[in-house]
Amino acid sequence: MSEVIFCPACHHKNDEDAKVCSFCGTPLTFAQQATSTTEKMASAMVSTASLESLSKRYLPKLPDDSFALFVMDDPEPLIIENTEAVYLGRFVQTPTAASLDLTKYGAAELGVSRSHARIIWRDGIYQLEDLASTNGTWLNYQRLAFGKSYELHNGDILLLGQLQLTICLPESLHKWEVTFDVRRNKTLDTVYLQILTPYYLETVVSKFLQALVDLQQVSLQCRGQSVEEVHILSIKAADQKPLLHISLDNANEAILQVRKWINPLRELYAAPAPAEGEKSLDLPRELLKTVDSILLEINPTMDDEIHKNFAKQLKPAVETLATSELEIVSA
Repeated sequence: MSEVIFCPACHHKNDEDAKVCSFCGTPLTFAQQATSTTEKMASAMVSTASLESLSKRYLPKLPDDSFALFVMDDPEPLIIENTEAVYLGRFVQTPTAASLDLTKYGAAELGVSRSHARIIWRDGIYQLEDLASTNGTWLNYQRLAFGKSYELHNGDILLLGQLQLTICLPESLHKWEVTFDVRRNKTLDTVYLQILTPYYLETVVSKFLQALVDLQQVSLQCRGQSVEEVHILSIKAADQKPLLHISLDNANEAILQVRKWINPLRELYAAPAPAEGEKSLDLPRELLKTVDSILLEINPTMDDEIHKNFAKQLKPAVETLATSELEIVSA
């Protein structure tokens, strides 16, 4: 009986000699190495297993505006400093500060395009984008859709074709703080002074923040990224306004999703009832469409069953954020 290789992204079975998954197209080079022999597995996992010690050696020396990339099993990192965008690929001309030539790592043989992907600094976080590469860009074994940006975290694995890189971020960027204002909609102006009572914190604010946490964590799980704890750094009632100033860390992606997808859904929920004879809006259907849109933006390559599972997890959080009397008005 022939051996089978399980895809690290979709877990589909493939023949042992397959180079890419027949179901989703994920490169299988590293899956094969991990299942063949102990010697090969150790070689393929050098950069991952020694990541912590390598990070302790190099990252304390990095400025806040820098990051490191470990390529394959090379113990010497590539240090990228002081740039808002760096392009990854194979370059004939002399590399500039904004480009990283990976030719010496066997990039051509491993399917890296000349201009393959880029890492950009945007909204206080590093993000990865595919540049319409021939053989695809992968983040933690999830294929990136062209034209979309994907948040990077410390220790994430990048695949350019079949060339593996591991990214390390300085400690100052392991946690990202986001501060936003929340407006209390369903209240009289004279009631805002009671907005931080224990009862209100328990019945309204806590549920709202838990929904944000759930949105953040499902988003990361959906993309195959590690989940980090979200912490409340501060909650403060604004003077003379029915506003809360809230500061969280590790919740950036949830805030972006709320502003892009959930605030428009809130407007549908808040719309006045249709006049007699007019067709009413199907709000449950609009809720499911929003959930699907969020998941497709995060990871468009999921199979239907996995998509349904994440949609089931995400729906309560999206509904809470869309119907809560608290609304994010700025971030």
